[in-house]
Amino acid sequence: MSLFEWNLNHFLEPNFLIEIEKLNLFSCKVVIFIQFFSLHSTANLLSFMCVDRFISIKSIPGSFYSRLPFGTIKSAYIWCGCITLIMFLFNIHILIFNGNYINVIQTNVTQVEFVNETFFYMFKIYNETENCFWYSETIKIYPAMDKVNLIVYNLIPLSVMIIFNSLLIVTTLLDKKSSKYLSNEKALKSSRKKRRLTISII
Repeated sequence: MSLFEWNLNHFLEPNFLIEIEKLNLFSCKVVIFIQFFSLHSTANLLSFMCVDRFISIKSIPGSFYSRLPFGTIKSAYIWCGCITLIMFLFNIHILIFNGNYINVIQTNVTQVEFVNETFFYMFKIYNETENCFWYSETIKIYPAMDKVNLIVYNLIPLSVMIIFNSLLIVTTLLDKKSSKYLSNEKALKSSRKKRRLTISII
């Protein structure tokens, strides 16, 4: 959703001088919220998939991993719902506070006019209002949210993906070696199926 909004903005702004988030207070709140909420949700859901895949691979009946709430369709729905809800609550401050303060930017302009062989200097003050991105007189959503975005959207998901993808690769390689000694045809097929699915995800 955020990519769609950005691409639409790139089309509307140069051609029609329209920025979606600056149309009114409603669009200011909702569009900015959707940008951050969708990015944070998708990044963390993808990183969760690596965790779920790793625990599913390691789950053997009776083992510690098999008792964890992962590896089933029901648990996937629950975790996805929880992550989405957490990201919603994490970003809900944008819906509440964004755009509540109208910032006035004053620009001093000096104009020079030549009249009757004399230069006249005129000083004018232009007021420009900024209706979006401000929470209060001192708090602006940018660049404050850029730092938060770096952690929630980049560092945390990237760290989780690197750790659990590395564990997945190691586990898959070890399972490939151990599968040679499996005599149970059903267990062998299950091991191969999990390995193929893991490789496709990685």
